[in-house]
Amino acid sequence: MDLQEQLKLIPSQPGVYLMHDHAGQIIYIGKARSLTHRVRSYFQTGRPLHGPKIEKMVEQVTRIETIITDTEVEALVLEEQLIRKYQPKYNTLLKNSKGFPYIRINWQDAYPRVEMVRQRQHKDKSLYFGPYPSASAINGLLAAIREIFPVEKCKDPRKEKQVCIYFQIKRCLGHCQKKVSSEAYKDMLQDIRLFLEGKSQVLREKLEARMRSHAAQMQYEQAAQMRDILAALQRYIVPTQNQKIVGKPEWNLDLIHMARNPLMCHLAVFPVREGILQTPLPHTFSIRQEDEPSEILTRFLYQFYSRDIDIPPEILLPQELEEPSLMENWLRERRQGKVGLHCPQRGEKKALLEMVEKNALAGLKKAESDAHYDLALEGLEELRQLLELKHPPHLIEGFDISHFQGQETVASLVALENGMQAKALYRRYKIRSAEGIPNDFVSMEEVVSRRYRKLAQENQALPDLILIDGGKGQVSAAMRAFDKAGLKPPALVGLAKKEELLIFPDRHEPVRLPRHSPALKLLQQLRDEAHRFALTYHRSLRKKRTLHSELDRVPGIGAHRPVHLLQVFGSLDKIKKAELQELMLKGGLPRKVAQTVYQYFRK
Repeated sequence: MDLQEQLKLIPSQPGVYLMHDHAGQIIYIGKARSLTHRVRSYFQTGRPLHGPKIEKMVEQVTRIETIITDTEVEALVLEEQLIRKYQPKYNTLLKNSKGFPYIRINWQDAYPRVEMVRQRQHKDKSLYFGPYPSASAINGLLAAIREIFPVEKCKDPRKEKQVCIYFQIKRCLGHCQKKVSSEAYKDMLQDIRLFLEGKSQVLREKLEARMRSHAAQMQYEQAAQMRDILAALQRYIVPTQNQKIVGKPEWNLDLIHMARNPLMCHLAVFPVREGILQTPLPHTFSIRQEDEPSEILTRFLYQFYSRDIDIPPEILLPQELEEPSLMENWLRERRQGKVGLHCPQRGEKKALLEMVEKNALAGLKKAESDAHYDLALEGLEELRQLLELKHPPHLIEGFDISHFQGQETVASLVALENGMQAKALYRRYKIRSAEGIPNDFVSMEEVVSRRYRKLAQENQALPDLILIDGGKGQVSAAMRAFDKAGLKPPALVGLAKKEELLIFPDRHEPVRLPRHSPALKLLQQLRDEAHRFALTYHRSLRKKRTLHSELDRVPGIGAHRPVHLLQVFGSLDKIKKAELQELMLKGGLPRKVAQTVYQYFRK
């Protein structure tokens, strides 16, 4: 059927429309209060469309399918379900979202885990907290739990074959190897439950009572553990008198603002309950340059409030939605009460929304800096605890050695600044002391000595942490370099391959971190980057040596002409294939030398 004929048959009721291309693929799904008005508007001449994305999409449409619904709200819900199912090419906003995560504790297990899950299973007997608008928000909360309570630091304790260092330093109960009873472990989880429910005062009183009880029974080790938990807890609890009051006591609303670039959008949600600002809920996701702000907001609101989120009676937005009444009706049904969407133009609420805008811009800037921001943050904090540093290591420098049977021995220096690659600080070295001899220990001692003697001479600060790629021998070589230079070394650790063990200069036994430890992952990333950087440099030198050695064998070519020929022709293979005239004109060789080169490569 012709497209114009199809447009005449579009019904006027609310519903969902699916646009197909010539191959029968669904390329766009939309909703409408009146299907006939909305669908025909795409094809009306002389009317501006909604940007280049829609114009390009309309050119490909050959068939239109419609599904009638009873209400606009049903159309909104159905549209979202169909987008998730078919993943149309031109529906870009949030279609790949995994949903908002929860924290789950499954009390049916003997040793329940505190874990993040993407979907809530209503039929199981697990305890859920959330949902939270992003994985980063939940990861920060889980990091706090791991710091405060002696819970597992590994990703899956069931796969661990032995207890790790956190059990030895009493930061984990060792339940992966059943070093604690199920009852005692669940008692500790009850404390975590109070923390997640925000009952900080109840939790504090409970821990203080335990501490006094242990002290009275002269169980000083257990009392000290309660004291440490209380101290850690204090860092994460905001006292009531310090809570930020931003409005009148009767204010219950959500403030939402967005910041975007062509490929990424950051939405900040600031809940206000009884006039007190609650924990902000950020959310970052990918977009396309042509996506309209109104469409982004509409999609986000639907996803955000469709999952058991507390819906307030008022939501403040930076701009009007395309169909605000549709969203308001849907929110009212979800809340079972009145909900208003407003865009304040003046007064206190306008000022609050501007504050949220500033946070959205800052959140976008942070998201742009590095996609691995959360891992870096957790890894640095874990390294601080593991190495007993006052602050997380701001600057980490890593070293690696590369050679081939002692030839072209080189070293690399790579750096992380606040957990992010700092390529401006990268350095590479030709090793002099071990050339021709495959000796990683001597090479490591030389590069560490050269690096930090120079920093000392220039009165520059040493890094907070040094990572050595290797085992005990390489770590000892690095320490010798500091001793000979008369310098006090910063924190230093080696990362041995195969078993990925941490080697410390002052410990006889290596330390095994959990396989999924953020600190281990951060060190592995730095080690792998150092290896890549060193190997790349080594291969480039080896390639140059191979090329030069073959050209150097040409009789009468001299010492400087091989370099000139390689620069002009770009590769040895092109020099071999060059004709006599080309060697003379392009290569600038005298006839006699050009003939020698030409004949040499054609023997």
